Amino acid sequence: MTDQRLGRRGVLRAGLLAALAGPVLVAAACTDTDTAATPDAMLPMLTSARKDAALATAAAKAFIDNAATFSVIATVRDQHATAIQKEITRVGGTLPSSGSAAPSADSNAEETPAGTEADTTDQLVSALRTAQSQAAALVPGVPRYRAGLVGSVSAGCASLLEALGK
Repeated sequence: MTDQRLGRRGVLRAGLLAALAGPVLVAAACTDTDTAATPDAMLPMLTSARKDAALATAAAKAFIDNAATFSVIATVRDQHATAIQKEITRVGGTLPSSGSAAPSADSNAEETPAGTEADTTDQLVSALRTAQSQAAALVPGVPRYRAGLVGSVSAGCASLLEALGK
């Protein structure tokens, strides 16, 4: 009959194997092989943030009475776009080519919003509500390290809606 007990050397070998295998298993579990094949879930957020910033920038230039409010919206949405773009780039995602992505607020700064100030405000309110719900819906499906950013964008959009009195 053989002795079923592990000796001191057996325990040390098992510990060494576990120590060597642990990081490999963790790295394998954290690696997403489909990342390059699927578009980043945050791309729609990036596109809408850029569009909102461009519209608010144009509104600030066109409607002087509420230029300060529109400028704040443009600044915040541009900051959202920058943060989202950095996160997409950080994880190795690819950004759409400049032809398929919405232009940045700076490139649209010379545009004039179509319609009245009320129409433009309604467009911004609709865009911000969409962006807020889009981000809120995305939070449960993203990793925890991204959920903070996505949640912040949703909360920021809610705050901007308050600034517009909506």
